[in-house]
Amino acid sequence: MKKLIFLLLALAFVLTACNTPDTEGVTIDSSKLPINNAGNVSYVANKSTKTYHLSSCYIVDSIGEDNRLETNDQEYLRSRKYTSCKICVGTGN
Repeated sequence: MKKLIFLLLALAFVLTACNTPDTEGVTIDSSKLPINNAGNVSYVANKSTKTYHLSSCYIVDSIGEDNRLETNDQEYLRSRKYTSCKICVGTGN
């Protein structure tokens, strides 16, 4: 019984590790960026973590209204020491 539990846990670990996205060397397809009505890319920043995301990033849904900062200006965020989300924006900080 212990062997069976161990094998199931090991299998679950391997399957989870295989499905983890690798974000190194990620490039962004600019045709898929969220564009607002003015033609600018939209960003949503988390004031408490100092991280910014594309407005289409799934993480944006978890940012509370009091910690939320929305802008179209990536340089504004960078100048205030916000870092980019490694999932949606990439590592081009």
